[in-house]
Amino acid sequence: MNLISSINYIDSKEWLWSVFINDLKIISDLIESPSFFLLYLKRRLEVNQYTQFFTSDEMDYFMYFLENGLYFKDDEVLQADVVIPIKLTEKLNRYYDFVAGRIIKAEKPKFNTSDEFKEVIKKIESLDKDGCIHVSTLLIRLSGKDHKVIIERMNEMITKTLVDNRDHDFTLIFNDIETGFTFFICSKRNFKSNLKIEEYKNIKMYQTKAQEWIIIFIDVDRGGSSSINFKIFKKKWNFNPKMEKILKDLNLSKLE
Repeated sequence: MNLISSINYIDSKEWLWSVFINDLKIISDLIESPSFFLLYLKRRLEVNQYTQFFTSDEMDYFMYFLENGLYFKDDEVLQADVVIPIKLTEKLNRYYDFVAGRIIKAEKPKFNTSDEFKEVIKKIESLDKDGCIHVSTLLIRLSGKDHKVIIERMNEMITKTLVDNRDHDFTLIFNDIETGFTFFICSKRNFKSNLKIEEYKNIKMYQTKAQEWIIIFIDVDRGGSSSINFKIFKKKWNFNPKMEKILKDLNLSKLE
């Protein structure tokens, strides 16, 4: 497909994904949730823009996705004349040798992030409500480093909530996806706490000029188990004198 793109045969924005049925069976066997598949499909089509990346094997693309996300922006591949993935399918071949009984042990290839993060994604997907796939794919799109930060901060806030029985939250803003996330952890969520976190969201949306904000609600019980929900907010930024005053007062209170 890169060859066809390089001669301007069709616009890369018009790509369809053409895949051998046996490769599709392998992908469906190894992909861990709908959100991971949708991200792979998106990244698989986008990779056609990078003519430096050269391979004729769909499994090279797929294994590159599992290992590195199939993500090239700000990556060395942009400066390379050509990138030819090698040895990426060795783990894949070994796993299917194991499945066929030719060897006694092999790990199943998986997307390179923590099981804890994958569990968060599955909980969001299981909500089966409008926007769940949007939220889950946005989270997966983040870097492995960001995945780690999210889990570390979540565990830290959950522990605090279990100890002091108070609400805790943390906010992360990702410029590359133009979205802010607030993770709100509580043991007894009510109207008052919901109102408080949404007021905070309004301030942060205005301050950062983000046009999308997602609140992830994490409700924990004394046994340590948790449930997840979310709300999506979208708003075009416009100058607001009232919000300007709120921000100014907040900055003054911090100085005092």
